[in-house]
Amino acid sequence: MGEGQILGQIKDSLARAQELHTAGRLLNDLFQQALRVGKRAHSETGIDRAGQSLVTFGLEQLALGTPVEAWARDKKALVIGAGSMSSLAAATLARSGVAEVVIANRTQERAERLAQILSDGDDTDVLARAVPMGSVPFELTRADVVVSCTGATGLVLTADAIAAGVETRIGQQPAEALAAPAPATEAAPAAGTASAAAPEEGCPLDLSAVQPGFSVMGEAAVAGMDAATLEQHAAWVAGATTDRRETVRTGPEADAELIGALAATASVVGRIPERRRPEPVAEPPRPEPVLFLLDLAMPRDIDAAAHRLAGVRLVDIESLAEASADAPMAADVDQVRRIVSDEVAAFGAAQRAARITPTVVALRTMAADVVAGEIARLEGRLPGLDDKHRAEITQTVRRVVDKLLHAPTVRVKQLAAEPGGAGYADALRTLFDLDPETVASVSRAEESTEKNAENRGPA
Repeated sequence: MGEGQILGQIKDSLARAQELHTAGRLLNDLFQQALRVGKRAHSETGIDRAGQSLVTFGLEQLALGTPVEAWARDKKALVIGAGSMSSLAAATLARSGVAEVVIANRTQERAERLAQILSDGDDTDVLARAVPMGSVPFELTRADVVVSCTGATGLVLTADAIAAGVETRIGQQPAEALAAPAPATEAAPAAGTASAAAPEEGCPLDLSAVQPGFSVMGEAAVAGMDAATLEQHAAWVAGATTDRRETVRTGPEADAELIGALAATASVVGRIPERRRPEPVAEPPRPEPVLFLLDLAMPRDIDAAAHRLAGVRLVDIESLAEASADAPMAADVDQVRRIVSDEVAAFGAAQRAARITPTVVALRTMAADVVAGEIARLEGRLPGLDDKHRAEITQTVRRVVDKLLHAPTVRVKQLAAEPGGAGYADALRTLFDLDPETVASVSRAEESTEKNAENRGPA
């Protein structure tokens, strides 16, 4: 999911680095190889189908089991972005029977072009129009479905903007819509507790003042109350009646009476009342969605906090990835992963083998110098040697040297390509007594060639 966009980002990044001459040989090789692997994945697997499947699958997730055509019929759609994925989403929505498709894009011309294509299509009669990005907040108040897939690095739709767009349709303030339901904890009011219960006949207390989460029979329910109120509560528990209008009394005497009243309560009830576990708080039902959001962008376009908004259903890349683990396109994804894994191993092997190249070049240079020296020595000892024989002798000596060096140099490159093969270059230098400066000069020559290529920029 998003593979096509990532491949495009790699291509753009490489072009930019080449333009600024900031990509050396290794980065150039790495990014070029990544592009080749991406093309191989598209040609050898069905990963191309994942893009279309992604849009369809996302709409199916929004529809919650209802056929997309039935769910989308007569809805108003807002598509943010005019790239390949957004265009595919707009076309899919149009074919699914939406009444209107509004295209918003940073480049107005591209939005207008996509809207024109949709309007001129033979397979739909959808009303399509283009709007500037500044009109998105207003269009949110009209849209039933929003699909966003842009190249923006930040959020395109914040939770506040979405809440404002659905506020009038669900009769709820944005702040209230954003609030998550309170979890059921011991401190929360529970059904059957003093704070949630209706006033009981004969209870002398204002139950709204009782601390939530406990039974009115429990000692914790009366914590923090004044002595007179506690006395009234004790009498009520014991079945007595009290006058709630009695003047509040404070002081040691009142405390003593309070202790006596609580003791009397314990004797009547038979025990000190225990703390009662609150029952789970019933979560208020969420209103039916009035705005469906599909975020196909990487990184995301739509604030993840929209998941908590009442009247909103959001499907994004994360939720699609979870839902599509067993989808048919998963086989294509697995095949691409195997291709990438093989190519990563091959690239690593090539890089390890490349490290020994300066040593191999230095060895062949040394051999060529030896051949040239011996030929010059031969000419000094045989000054009458004609050109034909001299050329034949020179060629023969070179063939002998090449054959002697061929097997060791090929084998050392193979060994160096394996993990931990870096030591073979050192072994080769030691065995042939190669001058380290000669090897270093070869490396510098390669770096100079690479630098010249960088300065020339992309071809």
